[in-house]
Amino acid sequence: MSDTYPLAPLLTLGVTDIYSEQWPDYVSWLNLTEANVPDLLRIVLETPWEGRDWENEPDAWAPIHAWRAIAQLRSQAAIKPLIHLIDRSENNEWVWSEIPYVYAMLGPLSIPPLSKYIQESGMKATTAYTAINALSQIGQYYPETQPLLKVFFKDRITAARENHPAVNAYMVRALMGLEADDAVPAIREAYEEGLVDESISGDWADVLVEFGLADPLDGSPPRRTPQEQINTPRPSGTGGGYPTGIGIGGNKLSKKDKKKRKQAKRAQKQNRKKH
Repeated sequence: MSDTYPLAPLLTLGVTDIYSEQWPDYVSWLNLTEANVPDLLRIVLETPWEGRDWENEPDAWAPIHAWRAIAQLRSQAAIKPLIHLIDRSENNEWVWSEIPYVYAMLGPLSIPPLSKYIQESGMKATTAYTAINALSQIGQYYPETQPLLKVFFKDRITAARENHPAVNAYMVRALMGLEADDAVPAIREAYEEGLVDESISGDWADVLVEFGLADPLDGSPPRRTPQEQINTPRPSGTGGGYPTGIGIGGNKLSKKDKKKRKQAKRAQKQNRKKH
């Protein structure tokens, strides 16, 4: 890859941690600009993944470093190409775990292509999860997008018969996170018709608890009201303000976020075994 000399360090950087508290500041380190995005995308989309010797082939890790750099550049040009990565990464734990946060950093302009992918991929349980989680992360860091996301997920759960039960379960979880109370009737109908994978989203009683419509059986506090919620700072600029756990300059992954990511990973593995 002779035309990508500025990116050569990414090919030799090697091993990283999927639960790393911080990403390196690739932009400052390599003096990256938008002009580097096409080559970064080539690394992401063309580097072979299968059958690699991960301990002895450092370039196998290059796509991970490259998509992190793309995220830090906030490259709008990368939004659509990265959809292809989602679509061909059925068994890629790294994609499940990090691409939603990449899209959170790329921001609200990612919503239309991600929504289109979900709508067209209702039966692709293992890849639709990544896109659904990406929309959820965008909603978390850009609260003004939440009304739009609520409408989208409610519409898709209303059309539950078009989706795999696991995909419906992931959308139920997304609606819980968005506190989309007006979607509860549509969710109930999907449950009554047996169209939701309860091993992922819990049974109907769990849903009621999550929406604050029933008391938790374990005595834990009920869901906080919107007035009690603390807004999460959105990502801004290229030098800081990254979503929790993936930034530079001191942002750390909370215990709650770590738990969520581990739960997601377990759900993906379980779903892969069943389907």
